[in-house]
Amino acid sequence: MPIESRAVRLPAVLGLLMSLAIPFGAAFSQTPADSTASPAAAPAAAPAESSIIRAAAAVDTTPPDGGWPRLIQAPSGATMVLYQPQVMSWEGQRKLVAMCAVSYTPKGTPVGAGRRPARIRHLDLGGRADGELPQGRHHRDESFRPWRRLSRRKLLNEIRKSLPKENVLIALDRVLAAVDTSQISVKNVKINTEPPPIFFSTKDAILVQFDGEPIMAPISGSSLRYVVNTNWDVFEDQDAKIWYLRNDKYWLQTTDFKKWKAVSKLPESFDKLANDDNWKAVKENIPAKKGGKVPKVFESKKPAELILIDGSPKLEKVEGTKLQWVKNTESDLFRYDGGKKKQYYVLLSGRWFRTEKLEKARGRFATAALPPDFASIPRSHERSRVLASVPGTDEAAQAVLLAQVPRTARVDAKNLTLPTSNTMAIPSSSRSREPRSRMR
Repeated sequence: MPIESRAVRLPAVLGLLMSLAIPFGAAFSQTPADSTASPAAAPAAAPAESSIIRAAAAVDTTPPDGGWPRLIQAPSGATMVLYQPQVMSWEGQRKLVAMCAVSYTPKGTPVGAGRRPARIRHLDLGGRADGELPQGRHHRDESFRPWRRLSRRKLLNEIRKSLPKENVLIALDRVLAAVDTSQISVKNVKINTEPPPIFFSTKDAILVQFDGEPIMAPISGSSLRYVVNTNWDVFEDQDAKIWYLRNDKYWLQTTDFKKWKAVSKLPESFDKLANDDNWKAVKENIPAKKGGKVPKVFESKKPAELILIDGSPKLEKVEGTKLQWVKNTESDLFRYDGGKKKQYYVLLSGRWFRTEKLEKARGRFATAALPPDFASIPRSHERSRVLASVPGTDEAAQAVLLAQVPRTARVDAKNLTLPTSNTMAIPSSSRSREPRSRMR
C-alpha cells in the first residue's frame, strides 16, 4: 500500500492520540489545519469557524487520518484543541506511550482573551498484534494551569467527557516518523546472499519462470496440455511437439525453448479449452493475432530477475555522490565510479548485487558492503525509494520497524461456518493466470 495511506486504528476515547477521520456527531467540529507542533509549544489560536468550513470542502487535500490539530466542542460549550501526539516509545510495536497537548477555552471567553494549555504527559495503550489498540488503556500525569473559575478536577472531567467514544484512525507515518530509529536493530535474521539468475537485455524481453521442472496437466478431449507451475499461459501440443506461449495479446511458439517465432495460426485443439474464468484471457486472444513483435524469451526453473533497459544505458549523475543511475530502466540500477573499477549495483527483492559488466548473468551480494554514497542519495531523487534498502538510513530503520509490526486476522466467530465437502475444493477460476515475472 502507499505509505501515505497507512493508518493505525486507535480507541477514540483517548482523543489525544486520535484523528477525527470520520464524523462523531454534534460534539465534534471539523479538523483544523494539519500541524506537527510540539506539545511543549504554546497552542495557537483556535481555528475560526469560516476556516473550518473551507477545510472541510478541500476533501482532496485532507490527510489520510484527518490531519492535526483536532477541534472539539465540549458539552458545556467550551472549545478544545488537541495537538499531534509525540510518541515517547512503542514497545514491541504493541504498547504505545505518547505525550499530547490540549488547549481549553471556556464558553463565552472573548476572542483574544487567551486559553489555558493542558498537557497529558503519558498515554499508555495496550495493543494487539493487528495494530488496533483495545479498550484497556489509561492516561496519567495531567498537568495544566486551570482557569480561576474552574477547579483542576472540573476541568479534567470536562476534557475526559469530551473525548470521542468511537474508534478512529491515526496515520502510521506519524508514528514511524516519531520513533527513535537509533534503537531499532535486526537480530537473528538470515539473509539469502546467493545471487539469483539475473538476465539482462537492451531489447524487448520477457522472463518466463517455472517453479522447478514444468508440471503438465492435460486438456480434456485434445492433444494439448498446459504447465501448472507457472503464471504464464504455456501449452504443449503433444502431437506436433510444439510449445505455445501467450505474451499478452500475441502468441509465440518453439520446439526447444531457445528459438521462438510468432504464431500465425493456433491448433484447433485450443477450441477445447473450457469456457470459464480460468481460461478467459486465453480465449479472448484466440485466434492468434498477427503483427506482434517477437521478444527475447528468457526461461528459468527457479526465481530469477530480469534487468530490462530501453537501449544502451543512459547514465545521469546523482548529486553529491560518486554514483550515476541508469534512467532508462524500471530497475533500481546504479553505477559507482568511486572505486578502482566502475561497478554496477542493482537492487533486487530488497538485496543489492554488484557486477562490473551488466552482460554477466550473475552478480555478487553487496548489501553488507555498499559504498557510503548510497546513503547520501537525495530524498528528492527519482530513485530515493532505494534508501529503505540502504543499511544505516532512517528509511531502512523504519522499514525494519514496519516489518516488525505484528499482523493478525480478525474472524467473526458468530457468523463463522465450517466448509462443507462441496466448498473445500479450490475452483479453477481462483487460480491467477497473470504472470508476476512479466517485464517490458
